[in-house]
Amino acid sequence: MLKPSVICVAWAVVLLAMPQVAHAAQRWGIPAGQESVLEAALQTTPAWPKGWQFTGARIDHGFVDARYKNPDGLGLGVRLQHPEFVGGPRQAGQFEIASVSAELPDDVLAQIKAQLAKIPAFTWTPLSDREGDPATAVPAAATSTVSAQGDALLAAHKPEHLARLLAADPTIDCATRLHWVAGVIATHDGALFDVARDLARQAPTCPRALQAVARWSATLGQPDRGEAILREMLKGGDDPLVAIDLALLLRQELRCGDALAMVGKLDLARVPGIAQELARLSRIFIDCPDPALLATMKARADAAPPDLIAAFVVGSILHHDGKWSESDVYLLRAEPLMKDEPREYLYRAMNAFAQGQQAQAEQLVSHAAAMGGSDPDVLYCRAMILAEHDVTQAITDLQAYDKAMADTLDKTQGKQEHVSEILAELQACQGSKDLHLCRQLRRASHWTVRCLPGFVIFALAVFVLLRWRRRR
Repeated sequence: MLKPSVICVAWAVVLLAMPQVAHAAQRWGIPAGQESVLEAALQTTPAWPKGWQFTGARIDHGFVDARYKNPDGLGLGVRLQHPEFVGGPRQAGQFEIASVSAELPDDVLAQIKAQLAKIPAFTWTPLSDREGDPATAVPAAATSTVSAQGDALLAAHKPEHLARLLAADPTIDCATRLHWVAGVIATHDGALFDVARDLARQAPTCPRALQAVARWSATLGQPDRGEAILREMLKGGDDPLVAIDLALLLRQELRCGDALAMVGKLDLARVPGIAQELARLSRIFIDCPDPALLATMKARADAAPPDLIAAFVVGSILHHDGKWSESDVYLLRAEPLMKDEPREYLYRAMNAFAQGQQAQAEQLVSHAAAMGGSDPDVLYCRAMILAEHDVTQAITDLQAYDKAMADTLDKTQGKQEHVSEILAELQACQGSKDLHLCRQLRRASHWTVRCLPGFVIFALAVFVLLRWRRRR
């Protein structure tokens, strides 16, 4: 059976169910670039109640994920959104508290509401009518008549006509082009791949649009098309973010040598947002084991002063090699660099779990979940940690994980089978007086059924062999 820590990869936020308004209200989003306004407004000069701290906030399309830390150092997340499409009793100025990752004390919640009410003039922009698809948020710059026509074509499911609008107005800005490309990708219709690619190609000063299309190719099961796009982009100059996308695409095609060679050409210290990119690159280091790379990275991580990038790489590899305590040494060393990345705490949570440190594992996985994000693997990892301590939550997490992974191709058959087995096991044993014993008995029964045909064949072979020897 696969080890939970071998499969646990990444980064996600766990949020409470979001109440919906009864009427069809306009949905609103937040263009990026206003982080400083949020940081200044959500930070308060007096001390927070009971030693609580505000540690930062980030814009996530139509939401704001604000992060707080309690006196014990445990991180908690509060998700905010526009009050017009939330409803409920927690009205607070331009923002509404949509959900929290854990129970907040009343005085802390009151202070958060007070801070929200003080936020100055803030730019909001309408979202498209694709319910539940924040990736199609309309940027603030997309206000021209042409962009409005493009939104109408997306809403009418006629994105193939967007090229005509671009031809009519080649000055359309990058934000609008990105929005349109995202709208095409959101259709999940592989027949429109060329439409999205051509829209992105008409934006030479907007390379991220073309990268988005290349990533989509992997989801569609056509990574060769994405590879062609990214290699063409690299001919125009060295862009480390494009190179990282290409390396990840090669990994997904199981071309480990090519993926590692691509990463080897990068000067990781000069990659923009290296902490976030390391969380992505760790998939390559884990799925494409290379003893020479590990030795090189270890030497760099053990140097004085230590290379924090190398320390995280080594910690990630050792975690997936099952060397839990040694992995922790390097992950703790990398924390100053990776303190804002949930994966740092997710790996350490699974290390603690594997070593029988249940309380530490629960605290770390809660911290990782509270930091924000959308990676479903945190649901899987939390389910493994809570399986025999909060079986209801574990079942809920595994069901949410299964749903989140339904439309992605970047998954392994073995892991999905493992998830299905654990989910069925927990559902069958829920309510049992001895959950652990129930799970062990089900596993014994499961393997007996699996192995029975082999036992039968073996017994028949022995019987035939004995009869043959007696006849001699």
